[in-house]
Amino acid sequence: NESIAWSFLISQGFSREQAAGIMGNLKQEHGFRTDGDGIAQWTGGRKAALMALPDPYNIYTQLEFMMSELNGRYSGAKNAILASTTVDKATTEFQNRYEGCGKCMEDRRIQYAYDILASHEDADE
Repeated sequence: NESIAWSFLISQGFSREQAAGIMGNLKQEHGFRTDGDGIAQWTGGRKAALMALPDPYNIYTQLEFMMSELNGRYSGAKNAILASTTVDKATTEFQNRYEGCGKCMEDRRIQYAYDILASHEDADE
């Protein structure tokens, strides 16, 4: 799921640093697992909207759902991420504007993002 998420985010126009920042958050949230509350740990109405989709536990469904939110009511988050030029900034923008985490553990999210960026060093954009 991690490789799928990387390719998907790059295909959506995010830079390598921005994709890594988003993915550092997703790794912290649920380790790219699609079970339970999904890759972004959606709850409440957001989870209900995801569950109303066909095949809600599919990684592609969840990535498309996340993008539909980023292109819709969370467009400010998307714009802030797209304006980010560093892994740190992209990670914190996604964390603060999209994720709505309770106990964020920002340092771990940023470290995961750097690890993900390093693991995709040779990946084609």
